Amino acid sequence: TAKYTVTQADVDAGSITNSATATGTPPGGGDVPPPPPSDVVVLTPADPGLSIVKSSDVEEVTAAGDVITYSFLVTNTGNVTLTDVVPVEGEFSGTGELGAFDPESATLAPGENATFTAKYTVTQADVDAGSITNSATATGTPPEGGDVPPPPPSDVVVLTPADPGLSIVKSSDVEEVTAAGDVITYSFLVTNTGNVTLTDVVPVEGEFSGTGELGAFDPESATLAPGENATFTAKYTVTQADVDAGSITNSATATGTPPGGGDVPPPPPSDVVVLTPADPSLSIMKSADMTDPDNFRSGEVVTYTFVMTNTGNVTLTDVAPIEAEFSGTGELGPITPASVESLAPGEQATFTAEYTLTQADIDAGSVTNSATGTGTPPSGDPVEPPPSDVEIPTPADPGLSIVKSSDVEEVTVAGDVITYSFLVTNTGNVTLTDVVPVEGEFSGTGELGAFDPESATLAPGENATFTAKYTVTQADVDAGSITNSATATGTPPGGGDVPPPPPSDVVVLTPADPGLSIVKTADVDEVREVGDIVTYTFVVTNTGNVTLTDVAPEETAFSGAGRMGPIMPASIDNLAPGETATFTAKYEVVLADLTGEPLTNEAIAAGTPPGGGVVEAPPSLVEVPTVHDPGSDLPITGTQVMMGAAALAVLLLIGGTLLLARRRFATN
Repeated sequence: TAKYTVTQADVDAGSITNSATATGTPPGGGDVPPPPPSDVVVLTPADPGLSIVKSSDVEEVTAAGDVITYSFLVTNTGNVTLTDVVPVEGEFSGTGELGAFDPESATLAPGENATFTAKYTVTQADVDAGSITNSATATGTPPEGGDVPPPPPSDVVVLTPADPGLSIVKSSDVEEVTAAGDVITYSFLVTNTGNVTLTDVVPVEGEFSGTGELGAFDPESATLAPGENATFTAKYTVTQADVDAGSITNSATATGTPPGGGDVPPPPPSDVVVLTPADPSLSIMKSADMTDPDNFRSGEVVTYTFVMTNTGNVTLTDVAPIEAEFSGTGELGPITPASVESLAPGEQATFTAEYTLTQADIDAGSVTNSATGTGTPPSGDPVEPPPSDVEIPTPADPGLSIVKSSDVEEVTVAGDVITYSFLVTNTGNVTLTDVVPVEGEFSGTGELGAFDPESATLAPGENATFTAKYTVTQADVDAGSITNSATATGTPPGGGDVPPPPPSDVVVLTPADPGLSIVKTADVDEVREVGDIVTYTFVVTNTGNVTLTDVAPEETAFSGAGRMGPIMPASIDNLAPGETATFTAKYEVVLADLTGEPLTNEAIAAGTPPGGGVVEAPPSLVEVPTVHDPGSDLPITGTQVMMGAAALAVLLLIGGTLLLARRRFATN
């Protein structure tokens, strides 16, 4: 007998074969022939087996990128040595790749074990899944080959507890806006601060002081892995109410959906304040509707217009014009409307007020009106615009008219008195002082009396009547008329001259009524002797109303047989109305005159009036008685006859020539 302790190799071999023979030493020595060997086989049936226990170095992970080290404790539970022992991955929920086993493989004798490790980097999908499940078994090769019955799988679960979270930072592209209509672009930076992927991530508006509507988010939503962020934008158009408020406050948070559903704890809100600094201001523009200088008259109504504009960026309340300096001497009417409740930036309000021009305004040359205004901003003190001035020029347009008249249409004699009237009217638009007529051309040869009144002050449209007396002179009567032209003058408020009005003429006729008379006398009552001298006197009187020139008596009929002496003077240059002129002529009596018949002498007188022509006096006859002388009865000698005839012919020729000449002159 012999004992044998089986080795693992024997078991691995599957059997133990033992062959034996025998030997001995014969007495004589030498070898005994060996008997046939006797074999015995002891079987070692293979019963391969493995077990595996899988574990991980962590029970949970929280974030993608975490590394899990898996350990695989593989034990040879069989009776044979196994080679190429290695874990075999079973079901694995990880979405990534498991690292290589370390070691790659092992040889395990029965009862031996080997620990394999493999690393795994957690993916976001793993975290989102909530856990990572890993099942493993093992394999190896028994000595005879073939497969080892797989051990029951070993599972390990690494939890990935969800911790969803978001943060939000809200900002705006501007720090302040100044006017309604400005556009603010809000940006919302939303970050996934959790460990799971979030879907339907979107900002959520919190408190928003804007009075308008915030535009839609762009993009509408996002899916964010942990650590990722997305920027959302939304536009907002500023309203006037926002500007008036002084600022726009916007608070926002965010939301999203974690993988397992439910809500994400809302992040702390992010606030952004966009200032709307108030810059209140007003402007005012004052104007007047009167532009035509012809309308600048006392009593005309001026409509003032006040256009107030909100030139600031905030709404103003209780907006109203305020009258400042006003040079008008009358009362400005009420401003309508008195005020407006609200005036938005850029808006205008129109106010009006009426004013009736006074004469003092016209005289001043202009009406100046300055206006400012007031309005109350949402906060702070009222604002006032710079004053706006409007000047209505009331250009002085001084003017006068004059109408001259007389109290008579004609005068007939020197010494008559004419009362001239001067109706002076202020036809301009300003009050005139020191108004007085101004004599123009005056044909009168005398002196015009002083004006009564001396002067006057006339408001526009007023008139004054001045009078002045004039005593007609003979020269005026002789002229046939008295022409008087007058204009007027005055002093406007600003000094200077008034344009002279067109002259006004008045003509007083002095119709000529020429007349002459003649009275012829002799200085003796009778004649008795030859050689007596008779002095004839011709008293010629101007019985008309005009001065006569070249006045002279004319012999028309004379019974004397002798020759009449020359008339002395032959004529006089001028004979005024009522004046007389005395002419004389001497006659020496001749014998032929002493017949006892009266010595008759007839004469006329003639003169030239101012307008030409001839005026004659009716004839005047004087008779001088004669005492008869017998010697006068003697025959007249031829010589005497011839001399008498010649003298008579000469006298007749001269007289006829003079008469013819006067008549022709008168005719012309």
